[in-house]
Amino acid sequence: MGFGLKWRNWILGCITTPKMSILVNGSPAPPFGIQRGLRQGDHLSLFLFNIVVEGLSSILNKAVDNDLRWAGLFKCKKAMLPITYLGLSLGSRPSSEGVWVSVVSNIEKRLSPWKRKFLSKGGHLVLIKSVLNSIPTYFMSVFRMPIGVVNKIERLQRSFLWGDGIEKRKIHAVDWASVCNNNTSGGLGIGRMVDKNVSLLAKWVWRFGFDRNSLCKKVLCAKYGIQVKILSWDWKSNVSSSYFIKAVANVISTGNNFG
Repeated sequence: MGFGLKWRNWILGCITTPKMSILVNGSPAPPFGIQRGLRQGDHLSLFLFNIVVEGLSSILNKAVDNDLRWAGLFKCKKAMLPITYLGLSLGSRPSSEGVWVSVVSNIEKRLSPWKRKFLSKGGHLVLIKSVLNSIPTYFMSVFRMPIGVVNKIERLQRSFLWGDGIEKRKIHAVDWASVCNNNTSGGLGIGRMVDKNVSLLAKWVWRFGFDRNSLCKKVLCAKYGIQVKILSWDWKSNVSSSYFIKAVANVISTGNNFG
């Protein structure tokens, strides 16, 4: 086929120099050198194939048993990522707006036609503050919400507050920033999603800094090799693998920079 002598000698050396040992009743037999390959149709080739497949099958079964043992330890079913756990999508990138579709959908479902029809303006306000604002709370306590998702949720809230529903728009009597102010400042106390997200992530800063016996803190420090103090500027450069850690580090270094 035109291969050079030097290249052929390399291949010959790779084939003839290794030694093999076969397990006989679970114990390795003396090693022997490789002389030549088996011809097609040789009965010995089938025997060797069965030996290899038996060992491979044992290794695969052991790996499956280990996975199931961990699943049983944590009381979880075995599945492939990404999966949904406690409403959160594990194995996906929280920076993608697609991960937050379920949150936006849950808010839209709460805005049923009968509520839009029979609730007064005061009832709309109570529903926004007590229900719509609380739906994404669990997500925002561990992840930084993308600004696009923030805009979608606040758009739903504005439309529900001033209009008859999310499809029918009406003139907004007051700008949204003033509406979100607290009552003492002349607002309705709804609050901005970004501010709430920052405050929830900031709780982890306090927990890492002052709760020395926190199991969550110990696990994250061991996993990501966090050695520096939580409030130091070097902390952000040590955590680049976890989206949760990045979100908390962003609060530490910039306070509320969500741009």
